[in-house]
Amino acid sequence: MVRIGVLLPAASPRAGELLADVSALDAAGAHAVLVEGSGPESFVLLAAAAAITRHIKVGCIKGEVFAAGAFATLSWISGDRAMVFARGQPPERLTVQGVEPAEVWVEIAMPIDRMAWTETLAAQALAGAAGLIVPWIRAWSTSCATRTRTRTVPTCRCPQAERRRIRLAPAKAQLVRSAMA
Repeated sequence: MVRIGVLLPAASPRAGELLADVSALDAAGAHAVLVEGSGPESFVLLAAAAAITRHIKVGCIKGEVFAAGAFATLSWISGDRAMVFARGQPPERLTVQGVEPAEVWVEIAMPIDRMAWTETLAAQALAGAAGLIVPWIRAWSTSCATRTRTRTVPTCRCPQAERRRIRLAPAKAQLVRSAMA
């Protein structure tokens, strides 16, 4: 079975919402959340994610700077749920470090619907991928929606705004649940 990892944005002006999304991913059954880079700021975000979740693994895609001590602390905070990935050739292929036999994960664009998820999962399983890494896409944008305290209200009639009326975290959790089904 191909596992799903979600690549979080490197920086977010709304850290609380990002962590709420991570909690929703944990509840939905995603295998891992990742950040690009392995500097101290990446480990702070991952430690916060590990502190609010129970099952999801937290990991980084190894960059030029790697703080081994910070990774050891993250592993301790997360209860040994920490992972380190290294980019391969081509760059969208990643391997999990410290795992034997080597696991190959593939970074892909977010499939647009359930059928696309099903086809992608089947194709990657046949190709021997252990997991897929998809980018975390915001469920709303400031260009076509206004964020209120409890929901996103469309300010235009474009299809994106119409789809984004529901709350951020449950919509993303449903997307991940549909991929896991």
